[in-house]
Amino acid sequence: MRGEKVFSVGIFPCPPHPPLRGTFSHPRWEKEHIDTFGHFLLISQPPFVCRALLFDLDGTLVDTLDDLAASVNFVLGKLGKPARSREEIREFIGGGVRSLLRDALGSGYSGPIEDAVALFEPHYLEHCADRSTLYPGVLDTLDRLSRSHLLAVVTNKPEAPSRFLLEGLRIDGYFKALIGGDTLAVKKPDPAPLREAARRLKVASADAMMVGDSAGDIRAAHDAGARACGATYGYRPAGELTEAGADFLIDRPADLLRLV
Repeated sequence: MRGEKVFSVGIFPCPPHPPLRGTFSHPRWEKEHIDTFGHFLLISQPPFVCRALLFDLDGTLVDTLDDLAASVNFVLGKLGKPARSREEIREFIGGGVRSLLRDALGSGYSGPIEDAVALFEPHYLEHCADRSTLYPGVLDTLDRLSRSHLLAVVTNKPEAPSRFLLEGLRIDGYFKALIGGDTLAVKKPDPAPLREAARRLKVASADAMMVGDSAGDIRAAHDAGARACGATYGYRPAGELTEAGADFLIDRPADLLRLV
């Protein structure tokens, strides 16, 4: 191969290639060395050193759908609206409380969204850990990653229920920072929450990787100058993560251990 030093090599159908699943990819990989089987070898620059992992919460670390659905339907009932199905509410998760409620209420609701938020927040804070559970493998993965990496949570869920949930599931001790949807004036997909998390961890954004299940997580990571890993086991389809430009895809939390 003309004497180049090879740091990472992958073989994929040529072209194009998808985000890698459970193996390392790099956005500056050179597409070289077409082999006789119609594949190309990806010859990378030295892989980046991942010093910090920034995790989304809902759909990435914790399956919160049942508790969110219960609180959303509590609000809908109070406002005289029909209940939404679990699958409908799944589609609404990811943009924060106001986005969730606005989508659930639909275009026929003309009242102030703050009225719905005022009903939702105390109910959800009281019930946010009733049925929410860690995804399989999360606890072991966090335990192993925390020995070598700095970890933070960057979520659009407000800080109070996020902290309560992390504490209730006994994983709060793994994280050195928590950035909620109300920590700053903006939330994901704005890159500011990721940059703030990196600042608190005292690392450069370029040395961090965002792990999340939505296109907003992927866009926020790229705009912050970080790597982006899509969690296909969460609430959004893998195609959405690929289209958003995820550098990696993982099908289970433990796949992270092969990436960093």
